[in-house]
Amino acid sequence: MKMKDAIEVIGKIVGLAALIIAVYVSISLVLWTMNERFRDNAIFFWSIFILVITSAGAVGGLKNQPKIVWASGFILAMFSILAMFSIGNLTLPIAILLLLSATFLTMVKRL
Repeated sequence: MKMKDAIEVIGKIVGLAALIIAVYVSISLVLWTMNERFRDNAIFFWSIFILVITSAGAVGGLKNQPKIVWASGFILAMFSILAMFSIGNLTLPIAILLLLSATFLTMVKRL
């Protein structure tokens, strides 16, 4: 396996890892909102937003389109900075993984 192919596979795996973490975060947020003491529909909609943006980034990574992965990574990074005191700390690992995946996929395009 060439170095270029290995970097591409790593980039795709990191993008899929971000998607798995996003699914976990979304499910945990939905379960949290189902708690009787705390009902907030906004958290449900934010979890769907996180899942859609991460899915777009993961699909872009699988199709070797690093621009889409960069865009979704930056959107989630900005969201985590703006919402740091609520759910931003949950989205920061996803944003970091997407940006790492975009870096690997961009390296493959440049080689």
